[in-house]
Amino acid sequence: MPKWWKNSQLVDTQIISKYARAYLKSLFNKVDVQKGSVTAEFRNIFGIMGDEKKDRSKHSHHAKDAAVLTLIPGSAKREDILKKYYSAKENGRKYQEKPYPEFEAVHVLKIEENVLINHVTKDQTLSETKKKVRKRGKIEFYKNEAGENVPLIMQGDSIRGQLHDVTYFGAIKPVERNEEGYAKKENGSFISKQKDGKDEIWLVKKNEIENAKIDDIIDVPLKNHIQNQLSSGKKITEVVDFNNKKIRHVRCKVKSLTPSKALYFKNHIFKSKHIHKQQYIARNTPGGNYLNILYEGMNPKNNIIRAYRIISLFEFSELGISDVEKLKADKAYKSVIKGIGKNSTSIEIKVIIKVGFKVIMWNKSADELNTLTIQQIKSRLYHIYKFNNQGCDYNYLQHHLEARPDGELGDGETLFNPDKYQPRLKLSSDNFNCLIENHDFKMNNDGNIIWI
Repeated sequence: MPKWWKNSQLVDTQIISKYARAYLKSLFNKVDVQKGSVTAEFRNIFGIMGDEKKDRSKHSHHAKDAAVLTLIPGSAKREDILKKYYSAKENGRKYQEKPYPEFEAVHVLKIEENVLINHVTKDQTLSETKKKVRKRGKIEFYKNEAGENVPLIMQGDSIRGQLHDVTYFGAIKPVERNEEGYAKKENGSFISKQKDGKDEIWLVKKNEIENAKIDDIIDVPLKNHIQNQLSSGKKITEVVDFNNKKIRHVRCKVKSLTPSKALYFKNHIFKSKHIHKQQYIARNTPGGNYLNILYEGMNPKNNIIRAYRIISLFEFSELGISDVEKLKADKAYKSVIKGIGKNSTSIEIKVIIKVGFKVIMWNKSADELNTLTIQQIKSRLYHIYKFNNQGCDYNYLQHHLEARPDGELGDGETLFNPDKYQPRLKLSSDNFNCLIENHDFKMNNDGNIIWI
């Protein structure tokens, strides 16, 4: 068991093995369960793997283990082989045996070339919710046609998922300041900073002083005071304000979120006279992007042009629809303008993408897939694991075999290269050259590809 596993995960696998064995015994005459350590020993006995550590970087290692399991003999012969193997190991010798005369290790190792990992996702975002009706905490019952008392069920449409982050932000208008950092006044009013001819808006958040970045502090005189205290040798937690009291919290500018990207989702009960302070403000959750609409068309030069439009769960909830396909008929979503001025072109929705969709990449043209073997096509199979906006909208793809954690993979390359293995891709709309699941192809549960 890996060191980072929790004990509950081990218990889960034991329970799964127990019930899987019982289920399989109802279908097959001979079913056996092997410990992972026994499978590892037989990998060595059959010469499939030497003393090197098992490679878990690709999901295909499960298929290789499954193949080894089919080669392990019954209990009597298995114990005899293991006894010989351990005896040879104690004497510093190697012991190998073939499960059948024509066996070669490459028979198992080549499985990776033929395995297709079918990542199956279930979108429950719009699943109808049901709950028992209660009155003063007690479940309400009614009599059905058979005269039985059954619970009264209430059901309706809803959105399943977190619509926004739980941290709320404030909004302020920054002001012009003098050399000492104090706000300037004109006719008794503060002078707001201007941006594009309008008052600038900053999103702000109150942070504990030990977690605050000094440069982000809004109050300039307070920031200067803190810097002076730190330069005199005090620790950040020992800094005191002008009244000789410890500073515990400071208001800081939120640089990672602009007002145009923030979510304004509810009015305050007691409204401020300032419009920019009248609503609760939060950011989208890390997994809060629900849909990515792919638009595609041809420009005057007969070249393919594309665009993305990412729809957050919060934005979708505001539309009040229960079917994503209705977006194709909505005037606000069914088309976008790509380009500027005379070079602009209106392009329409090609497909609405969700996380989990699989894609098959092509390089110069989709027609090139017609000349490839099924093994070569599988090497181009990816699944979409997220989409996000980082100044530009991106689809994030992961190779279907890839099993390493996020920390080892990063975001991936921004161009597909068919001549090398790319575990992840980060593709803008212009580089999203692929066939898309449910639009160009479907995949059976056994991994077979069916072209539409």
